[in-house]
Amino acid sequence: MSDTKTEKLFTKALTAARKGKGRALVFGSKLPSTKAAKDAKPEERQGAFCIHIDHEGVIKDNAHERFSTSYGDPDERAKFIKLGFIKDDDDGTISGEGWDQLVMDIYELEGNSLAWLAKTFSYAKDDGHDSLGDLVGRFWWSPTNRSQLETLEIGLRERIDMSDSGYGDLANSVWKGVSDFGQSVLGGAINFENVDSDEVDDLLDALKKKKRK
Repeated sequence: MSDTKTEKLFTKALTAARKGKGRALVFGSKLPSTKAAKDAKPEERQGAFCIHIDHEGVIKDNAHERFSTSYGDPDERAKFIKLGFIKDDDDGTISGEGWDQLVMDIYELEGNSLAWLAKTFSYAKDDGHDSLGDLVGRFWWSPTNRSQLETLEIGLRERIDMSDSGYGDLANSVWKGVSDFGQSVLGGAINFENVDSDEVDDLLDALKKKKRK
């Protein structure tokens, strides 16, 4: 099967899975999107988020590094060939069954990321997927909550990484329910937008100075 056809089938399957699950969720609040901003606490600020999970080209490269005869671990390669997730070839090619599994794993990563946003900030609501296939939405944060400010600082300076806990603690919970195969080839991050990084720095500095007094 050509790469173009594989990509189209993967994208189609992922889109169908997302629609089938009917993701129109509000986390941290029962409010519909039309009321969330109005009913948020007066002091809370609104920002935007983007949940990015590796796209097909990166996933294929990761599989090649992990499962090809040139670079991969023989035991891991044999395990996923037996499960039917990769083909028994030299390149570590992901099979149709493997892509099906990754569709489910990506859905889990998105849901876990939304749950993390809801737990970390005051409110979080997704607005669906953008033209690149990334899940986007809005969140509300408190200018007096040091933990939220510190998380924002990391996300604005770098990213909130799904695999590296040095960039926020998302990595500690986002892989729940994701298959071993998905964990071996997927990655991603949450990025923040529409948040003034200078304001976040100033608010955080003020809270630190207040604590020292």
